Amino acid sequence: MLARLGAFWRNRNGNFSTLTAITFPVLLLGAGLTLNAGALFLQKRNQQAITDLAAMTAAAHLTKAEDASLMTFGDNGLSGMSLIDAKASSGAAVGPTDTVKVEPGRYVLDAAKPLAERFTAGATPPNAVRVTAHRKGETYFPTPVLSDAVIGTTAIALIAPEASFSVGSRLADVDTSASPIINSVLGGLLGTSLKLSFNDYRALLNTEIDAFAFMDALASELKLTAGTYQQVLDSSASVGTILKAASKVSGISANAKTALSAITTALPSKPPALALNKLISLDKAAANKVGTQPVHPTAYRSPKLALLDLINAAAALGNGKNQVAVNTGLNIPGLTKVTADIAIGEPPQNSAYLTMGRLGTVVYTAQTRVRLVATVGLLPDISILPLPKAEISVPLLLDVGSARGELTAVSCRSNDASTASVSIAARPAIAQVYIADIRTPTQIKDFTRLPTLNDATLINVSATSLLGDLLSLKVTAGNGSGVNAAISNVRDTPLTFNALAIQSHTIKTASVENYSQTLTASLLKNLALNVELKPLKVGVDVGALVKPILSDAVIPLDTLLNTILTALGVKLGSVDVWVNGVNCSQPVLVQ
Repeated sequence: MLARLGAFWRNRNGNFSTLTAITFPVLLLGAGLTLNAGALFLQKRNQQAITDLAAMTAAAHLTKAEDASLMTFGDNGLSGMSLIDAKASSGAAVGPTDTVKVEPGRYVLDAAKPLAERFTAGATPPNAVRVTAHRKGETYFPTPVLSDAVIGTTAIALIAPEASFSVGSRLADVDTSASPIINSVLGGLLGTSLKLSFNDYRALLNTEIDAFAFMDALASELKLTAGTYQQVLDSSASVGTILKAASKVSGISANAKTALSAITTALPSKPPALALNKLISLDKAAANKVGTQPVHPTAYRSPKLALLDLINAAAALGNGKNQVAVNTGLNIPGLTKVTADIAIGEPPQNSAYLTMGRLGTVVYTAQTRVRLVATVGLLPDISILPLPKAEISVPLLLDVGSARGELTAVSCRSNDASTASVSIAARPAIAQVYIADIRTPTQIKDFTRLPTLNDATLINVSATSLLGDLLSLKVTAGNGSGVNAAISNVRDTPLTFNALAIQSHTIKTASVENYSQTLTASLLKNLALNVELKPLKVGVDVGALVKPILSDAVIPLDTLLNTILTALGVKLGSVDVWVNGVNCSQPVLVQ
């Protein structure tokens, strides 16, 4: 017996079959566990994606968050889910299976707080939704573990309202004196000559178009109707194409269409193209297909574009970095022989004229320079000086930096745009005004440095004979490089727009502190003059004769400068801000 047992022990025949018989159940169990685990992993990933989508949908429809969330689960293949009370099983790691719990509350974007403490369920007013789903997992092999697995997923979506706003300067009205100046400035930027009346400009100023309707018309002109708004914005278009698209937006008056047609007809045959993303920025809404509105109407106030602002912005962008000479149409009472050169710098990156964005979005105006030479009067006759009539000219250089506006707060109650409030921190531009001669006028378009300046020549006259100059008079200002005054005490000013101000596109202004008089006035009224009278030395105070004329020129010079700058969307000592629209239902996944 013992011998047989020993032989059996030493026998190696059939050992593979024996090993297989012993290990096969273990291998089979392992394979089942692996397949079940893989299946549950895929189910959890799918369920998490649907939970994320459900949270975002619920956040976008706060007043019907539960219905929106449950519908999202059903539409994405997880039917049979039932709602449970948001207060039920609070704090439980695993809830009842095939259930959805929807919890509106408040989420605080505070990096100093632990992630788990940023959301408070039930807090009011709600700005976020937490969706928790539990569903019994499906397994394919009976195993001791994982057979009764419950898949739990959670997502929190925050409503991150957006606002579209613009920064710059808007004309309050256009009169008969302003329209020739705007014709000259706008025509110069467009490379043409304009003859629009003040009624034409009023029609453009008082007409607003829906930004998305304009984008749809622009997409049609560019043959991009099958794409997204971002594809439209990533393309380029000429000013003529932009104006043609604007004229096709519904609701435009006949007078506005006539004015648009007059500008389009006057444009050069091959106008330059401009990048549309420098004109309009739509943030997340840019991903929408052309022709689709981003959200439901009650949560959204579509951004509007004033036609005149759109034209001015497109003209400035289309002009690029070119220098524009404006020599006609600038005469106003008190000034004669006015010439101007205008240069507009490249706007900062990601700073479109109309920008839609979330907190922290910043919009800048472009740096601007204006060189102006104007005759402000004649030197009074001096009986003891046999001089011909002498003109008094004032050469000005205006260098304006970038004004800015930063979106600091956007709030809505229950996704309702009629309760929206928008806050913007606005900062006027730093500016310098020089009374000086520019050695090389073309230097004003080089924004990397200041042009070379000489003392301003106000009067330069001589009496001549066959033998040469008998008498000469030269009046200058400055000590080698002219004189200047600056606006430098700029600071952020908070501006808040309620729902009514947003709807009516109310313009609010941030001004420089203690800006009691204009830069032109501060210079001309206190200008120190250098008088050179050759070869005689007579007791005549020429400066006393000139200064009253310079003081009288302050108002017409300021009027002309302000009209030119406003046509360019720039303002001295202040900045205008207006909100074009608001989106109260833009959900963002935060957890």
